[in-house]
Amino acid sequence: MAASSPRLRSVLENHLTQTQAHQERLDEIFEQLAADAKDKPSRPLAALLVELDELIKGEAVGPVLDAAMIGACQKIEHFEIAAYSMARTYASILGYTEAAELLEQTYREEIDAGERLCKLAEEEISLEVDNVEHRAQTRSSSSRAISSS
Repeated sequence: MAASSPRLRSVLENHLTQTQAHQERLDEIFEQLAADAKDKPSRPLAALLVELDELIKGEAVGPVLDAAMIGACQKIEHFEIAAYSMARTYASILGYTEAAELLEQTYREEIDAGERLCKLAEEEISLEVDNVEHRAQTRSSSSRAISSS
């Protein structure tokens, strides 16, 4: 995995497992509705995934790549939150109570995933900024000590 942060890797791996459960719920909903699930990718979601892939294959590394990946993943989460919210609302309006409940569960998990990414971004980026500032101060102190010698 491209992420250098162990915490980011963990969040992404956990969400992948959760996404597989989301797929199983969608399959269950289609089965309940006796509907044929079409495997037609969403163009906006596909574009967001291409953006993430380009970031991973790009020049950024380490914490810079991690921050960019978190941003790209947050965009994906927001898209999924909107999609599940809409699907849940329509299912509820149409009287598909079980489907609405399953979609609500997925919707809540997507919100939680987005919040975890946001918290991770704040903590990881803040920590990295602190490390960069510390290294800059250390270099500045070392330069002054050498200059005054």
